[in-house]
Amino acid sequence: MRILLLEDDPVLGDIVTDFLVARYKVDHVYDAKAALSRIDGSRYDLYLFDINVPGRNGIELLRALRGEFDTTPAIFITAYED
Repeated sequence: MRILLLEDDPVLGDIVTDFLVARYKVDHVYDAKAALSRIDGSRYDLYLFDINVPGRNGIELLRALRGEFDTTPAIFITAYED
């Protein structure tokens, strides 16, 4: 299983990657532009997107991908307290 992790916090991104990499192939990117670049050249089984990242936020990115008929399952993560 290939997972694309979009997380701009390097510490949190490393923690999540370290946890997942034992069982999955994980590509970690820090902004929406890098995510689109990876998606353009690869196929992923799951998107794990932070909401608040540089450039487009994770929700806007997924909306754009869905507009291009990308049906890859997605999970959002966030550090928001609300």
